[in-house]
Amino acid sequence: MVLTGLGLVIFGSPNIPYPGASYKHPFAGSSTDVADYTVALFKVLATFQGWSNAMYVLDEVKDPRRTLKVAGFLGVGSVGVLYVLLNAAFFVAATPKELSETGITVVALFVGKVFGQHMQRFTAILAALSSLGNIMTASFSMSRVIRSFAQEGLLPFSRFFASRSRSGSPAGAFALVFFSSCVMIIAVPFGKLRP
Repeated sequence: MVLTGLGLVIFGSPNIPYPGASYKHPFAGSSTDVADYTVALFKVLATFQGWSNAMYVLDEVKDPRRTLKVAGFLGVGSVGVLYVLLNAAFFVAATPKELSETGITVVALFVGKVFGQHMQRFTAILAALSSLGNIMTASFSMSRVIRSFAQEGLLPFSRFFASRSRSGSPAGAFALVFFSSCVMIIAVPFGKLRP
């Protein structure tokens, strides 16, 4: 996405007649309400919330202090830089009004404007893969938390939930995470709930 935004600036695109027009008056029409900026800050911080999952598995890492310092600097730093560049690319392709009023994700708007409507549908697959990665990471870390609770005897059937497979993964705890996720998927109805 970042390289596509750079390509739009250098080479242009027939789909976007004035790439970067948003940068002529970048703060025109901006909100003056502190609450809007507070909400925006929390949304940005939420994009980094997956970093906390690394803390749950540090007992399985060699030299966790050194690893955490290096990974924290490189991981959060690179994601922060890419986040800023990605937002800059979005503003190259779309106006602030289009970005704020879109009924779809900003990535889908960007892909639709640059590559067309057929490729815009492809972003649903990318969003699904991103969600799958999030679920896998959360399951990996949450199963370690459950195993630790079971080892302390804080859960019923602690022996089962503290068990490990031959590979060392917390099989019993992961079974609980998997089962509870399946129950939530099956039990919670799809669509909006009616009042």
